[in-house]
Amino acid sequence: PDAFIAAVAANLGLPIPQVQDALQPMVSEPAPAGDDQGKLNSMDKKALDGPQDSPFTTDAAAASLAAALGVDQAKAKAALATVVAWGRVDPTSKAFGDIAASLGVTSDQLNTALSDLKRSLNEG
Repeated sequence: PDAFIAAVAANLGLPIPQVQDALQPMVSEPAPAGDDQGKLNSMDKKALDGPQDSPFTTDAAAASLAAALGVDQAKAKAALATVVAWGRVDPTSKAFGDIAASLGVTSDQLNTALSDLKRSLNEG
């Protein structure tokens, strides 16, 4: 988890303690048991192949997100890699807000752009 947090911090250009505060609950706590266990949504099925195989980690996806948000493609790619690594991210969480802030956009703007990207990938 420490190496992951350091890598995310480096990719997003954020201080490690800030990223650690945001990610620590997700990387140190076990997955919640209950209704969600065993159910897969479309992103989870793609994640089974590994984050590197996700259509969200491609240069085309990064270019699309960068264009939608008016941000640098490398930053968009780092943000996408982080979102993919987490699996599901609550758009109202502080961690999601930190990703949006690293891109210079609001959580709502990032969430909308990710939804549009997901829709375009599903249509393709």
